[in-house]
Amino acid sequence: MEGENNKTFNRSMIKSCLIAALLLLTLSGFCQTKKDSESYVITIDGDTIYGVLKKRSEIDMCKGIRFYSNQDPSIESRYTAADLEGFYLGSKDLSYRSFTNEKVIGGFSKEYDGFWKLLFDGELSLYKLSLPPQELDGIKRYVYAYMLQTDTASFLLTNSVAVKKKEQEFFVSANQSFTNVKTFHGVKNEYLRILNYAFQDCDEVCLKLARVGFNDDELTQIVKDYVDCKQTKRR
Repeated sequence: MEGENNKTFNRSMIKSCLIAALLLLTLSGFCQTKKDSESYVITIDGDTIYGVLKKRSEIDMCKGIRFYSNQDPSIESRYTAADLEGFYLGSKDLSYRSFTNEKVIGGFSKEYDGFWKLLFDGELSLYKLSLPPQELDGIKRYVYAYMLQTDTASFLLTNSVAVKKKEQEFFVSANQSFTNVKTFHGVKNEYLRILNYAFQDCDEVCLKLARVGFNDDELTQIVKDYVDCKQTKRR
C-alpha cells in the first residue's frame, strides 16, 4: 500500500512539474513576442547598452521607445530622440537613428524630431520618419518624411503643400563631424526636385524621377539605382 502511495505521489509531482514547466515556456514565449531580446541602444555619448526593447507601432517607435537593460531588467527606461543616437532591433535587422535639435544648426524643424527608420544602407542611406496621422475632411492621412544621407550631405524629403521658402543650408552632426544638410519646402512632389539635385551626376537616374512615388519601395529603388550608377561610372 505504501508503495502504491509513493507511486501516486511521484506521478502527481511529475505532473505538477510538467505543468509548471509548460507555464514557464508559455510565459517566456509571450514575453518574447512582446519584446526583442537582441536589441541595444546607443547613447548620445556613444555608449552601447544591450537589453530588451518593447515593440510598439512604427509611429510610436519613431516617437520614443521603452527599454530594459540587461544590467537591470526590472527597470523600464523611456527614451526619445533627444536621449539617444539611435537603437537597433536585432532579430528583425531594423535600426533607427535620430536627427535632433541638438545636432542641427539653423532650424531643423521640431516636427521632424524623432527616431528615423533605416530603409537602405549603402553609399547613400535612406531613412523614414513616421509622424502621427492627420485628419483632412474626416479622412485619416498618414504623414511621413524621408532623409537621404550621403558622406557629404543630407536631404530632407517631404511631400506636403507648404509656402515656398528660400532654399537654406543647415548643418547636422554625424559621428562627431558636420555634414551639409539642404532642406527644401515647397509644393507637392517637391521631393522630386531635391532628388534631381542630389542625383544630378547620373542622368539616366534623373530621367526616371518623374515616375518615382513618395513611398518606401519606389524611393528605396531609385536610391539603389543611383548607387549602381555611381559604381558603374567608377569601373
